[in-house]
Amino acid sequence: GQQFNHDRQEFRMSGRGKKLKAVFLGHVDVGKSSLFRRYLNGDFEVMTNTVGAALGLVEMVPSRHDPTRYAKGNVVSMGDNSSPPRGSSHNSADAVRVQIWDTAGQEQYSSLLPMYFRNADVCICVVDGTEAACDRIPGILEAIEDENPSRLPVIALWRNKGDLVPDSERVGEFLEEYSGHVDCRAVVSAKTNDGVSAAFEECFSLAISRRQQADDDAKAESDLILPEMPQSDNGACAC
Repeated sequence: GQQFNHDRQEFRMSGRGKKLKAVFLGHVDVGKSSLFRRYLNGDFEVMTNTVGAALGLVEMVPSRHDPTRYAKGNVVSMGDNSSPPRGSSHNSADAVRVQIWDTAGQEQYSSLLPMYFRNADVCICVVDGTEAACDRIPGILEAIEDENPSRLPVIALWRNKGDLVPDSERVGEFLEEYSGHVDCRAVVSAKTNDGVSAAFEECFSLAISRRQQADDDAKAESDLILPEMPQSDNGACAC
C-alpha cells in the first residue's frame, strides 16, 4: 500500500504547500470515524471499526472576517474511494493542508499509535458517554507527552455523542478534571453535527498559529547577526 512519511520535516509551515498533521485518538466505538466523515464529507454514517488507520486531507483557509481563524476549504481526500465534496475556492498560497489520521481504537492496534501521534500538530482525544472511554485517555495523554518531549501538539478532548445523556456522572467529572490538561475541549455530535465544525476549526487555527509563531522565531534566530570579535595585531582574538 501507499507509504506515508511521519517525519517532522514533511509538515513544515514555511513556503508554499504548508502542512499540518492531526490525529484522532480514543477508545473503540466512541465515534472517531463518524466525526472524521462528518467533517470531511458533511454527512453521518455509522462506521465499521477502523483497521489500522485512515487518512483524510483537507485544506484550511483563513476566515474573511478573522485571518487568525481558519475554516474548511477544499477536501482533497476522504481516506477511501469516495469522491470528496467540492470546497470553496481560495488562494492556494494562504491554504494550509491538514492530514487527518483516524486511528483504530482496538487494543491490538495500540502499539501502532505512537507512529501516528509522534510529531503531530494536533491530537484529538475522543470519548463518549461511557467510563471505559474516559479510562483510556490518561494513558493516551501520557504517551503523547513521551513521544513529543520537545514540542507538545495542540491537545483536544472532545465528548462525542453529545445528543445522548452520558452513562455515568463520572464522565462529566472526568471532563472537568482533565480540562486543565488540554488546549481545547468540546461536546460534539457526529450524528446531529452539533459543534463539529467549530471544534475542528478551533484546534486547527490554534495549531496553525503556533506553527507560524515557531517558524517566525526560528527565522528570527537564523537572521541574528553576531558582532565580530576585535582582533589583535597578530590576528588572535583580543579577548
